[in-house]
Amino acid sequence: MMTEAQAKTRFLRLGVVRILGMVLVIFGLQLWLKGAFGTQDETGGKLIAILGIACMFLFPALMRKRWREADKRRRDLGDGNDHGAGPQG
Repeated sequence: MMTEAQAKTRFLRLGVVRILGMVLVIFGLQLWLKGAFGTQDETGGKLIAILGIACMFLFPALMRKRWREADKRRRDLGDGNDHGAGPQG
């Protein structure tokens, strides 16, 4: 079972990843459309914006999936069942 501290940490991590994704999208769009920082790079801006979109939507889903699988493994190992480890004795 997950503790409250673990849940808070996971929630914070998901939020940070999403915020970083938004920052990347904004930075990428600025670079692509307006030439932020004295340079206008269409390809680089698009790539950074796409990476930011992945950070906002894809990465949090992958993190949740990984955490669920780890929690399930922990529960399965902690329930006292042998789960096919071979003959005992």
